[in-house]
Amino acid sequence: MRRAAIGSCGWTLRGNWDLVGALYGLDSPPAMSAASSRKVPQLRAGRVAALWGMAALAAGCASDVPTETQPVVESPAPTGPEPVEPDFGISCAPVNPVPNEGRLLTRLQYDNTVRDLFRGLVTQSFGATFPPENRVLGFETNAELHRATAWLAEAHVKASEAIAGQLVGQLTQLLPCADEVAQAATQDAAAARQCASTFIGEYGPRAFRRPLLDAEVEPFVALYDQAAAERGFAHGIQLVIEALLQSPQFLYRFELDASRPVEPSSLVVEGAEVTGPEPSYALDGYEMASRLSYFLWNSMPDDELFAAAANDELVTAEQVEAQARRMVDDSKMAATLGDFHRQWLELDRLPSMVRELPGVGEMSYGPDWAISVDLFMHDVFSRGTNVESMMESPYVFMNPRLAGLYGVALPEGTPDNEFVPIAFEEDKRAGLITQPGLLAMLAHSNQSAPIQRGVFIRTSLLCQPPPPPPPSVDPTPPDPDPNATTRERFAQHTADTSCAGCHALIDPIGLGLENFDQLGRYRADENGLPVDPSGAILATREEALAGEFYGGQDLAQRLEESQQFKDCLVTQWYRYASGRVEQTVDLCSMAQARAAFEKSEGNLREMVIAMAISDGFRYRTESAPVDVSSADGASEVQP
Repeated sequence: MRRAAIGSCGWTLRGNWDLVGALYGLDSPPAMSAASSRKVPQLRAGRVAALWGMAALAAGCASDVPTETQPVVESPAPTGPEPVEPDFGISCAPVNPVPNEGRLLTRLQYDNTVRDLFRGLVTQSFGATFPPENRVLGFETNAELHRATAWLAEAHVKASEAIAGQLVGQLTQLLPCADEVAQAATQDAAAARQCASTFIGEYGPRAFRRPLLDAEVEPFVALYDQAAAERGFAHGIQLVIEALLQSPQFLYRFELDASRPVEPSSLVVEGAEVTGPEPSYALDGYEMASRLSYFLWNSMPDDELFAAAANDELVTAEQVEAQARRMVDDSKMAATLGDFHRQWLELDRLPSMVRELPGVGEMSYGPDWAISVDLFMHDVFSRGTNVESMMESPYVFMNPRLAGLYGVALPEGTPDNEFVPIAFEEDKRAGLITQPGLLAMLAHSNQSAPIQRGVFIRTSLLCQPPPPPPPSVDPTPPDPDPNATTRERFAQHTADTSCAGCHALIDPIGLGLENFDQLGRYRADENGLPVDPSGAILATREEALAGEFYGGQDLAQRLEESQQFKDCLVTQWYRYASGRVEQTVDLCSMAQARAAFEKSEGNLREMVIAMAISDGFRYRTESAPVDVSSADGASEVQP
């Protein structure tokens, strides 16, 4: 990793590790030679301080993070959703804040932020070169486990150098005054420095998503001065860009403003106070702008959000809601929907997936299936329809390849890459759980997989995952038998007493989808034998959900009418949006979103907007959350 001193800061990696390690969540600095740990007196050509050094640069090369005295302003009376009791013996207060956690940009957020920071001049994906995020309960956004590593830090350095190198060739587009500097017969150092200051003044606040402190501006100017003195104006700007992109304030989202305290509140569970009263704060405008933009767009705030933050127009729930509605209608929301569906439904398994086509051999429809399922879910959301449409609509989006596989006709001349909504018979397709791509993903290469399908519905749609199988269990499915149906071959699971307990929770759900083969095609018989699609849902948290059903359409209707399914959908969105696994302290905010979801009769857009104005989204505490998790990491207080 490349390291250099900034001017006379006297930066050394080990000497400032307490500061940097805390910012990056690393326990100790990476191993380095004695030579590389010494101060470097000059900037090497084309290099800037590495990721570790930027913490000190942004802090004015001091051992203490710079602070400016912030006046404490009187917070307006709390606004937003009415307090809602989540029915777990919890007493919700007028304001129910959630602990604050610094959040490192994900790969998608990094690419989107770079694109928007430099107004579309950078479109290449650099996140693809970063190590993947750790997944927690299916999601990559978990703040606790998405931490910087030496590998990721090095990737950030390389990306910053590549981006800066690309932008320095587009300086006149990036910075209009650069054209005057470039055309000067003899470069005017004063004019060039003023142009560099203009760049720092414009792009620094955009990179940090808030106004820069004076102590943050000065090191960037000093960096430019030293680099420009050595190799000229363009080189100075190049290193400033690298420095901005390596700053913790760019790579992380910090929420540190304490100027808007709210009345401390306690969390009461079954009559006992389990937290508080704790110092609590309303987010400031810039923090709120970033929360909105990274939730709904997975990117930095746009100009309208920045203006709202500057004008103190992200204070009340009504102001936040107005921005959330605007943002949900923006085209950038489509990518966030795709990202949520990819993680929630595990659609990233599909592109590389192959399935055996009888009489043909292995075929790959994975990319087509992934697009088809995502288009279906996006259509449900964008049309403003409700959960009933998501679970009962008979439509499937198909391109010519999929149409040929499923035996349907598309309009003549449909291009290979165009997907058209096709209505199937309502007794054969019913919303999400009968989407061909999803059913094909939840299958083996040469046969259906009732266990996978049952586990998926319990885990992803009901938030009630079954316990993992014992280590001694062989997960290999029974071989296909031309003289038996899948139901008959999998009967061993419930016959074996060592397996029956868990499989009684799983198999009856998956067997109810046996009308669909490993390609997601509808079938009435298997191997010449009639398919029995009867199923059952057992041991649910909701009594009305439990019981027998017959086939995919009946199961879809049962789920659509289920409060447990709707609550689980809110839970999945909350995990994605908040970057947290829900704990006791989160339940009041989740109850607010559920109440709005129910009031809107299951409208998905309204649920997402309600989440953006919930207490947990607009207020924070300083303490760590109360740990009520069980050994498997899921909340003991079930959603």
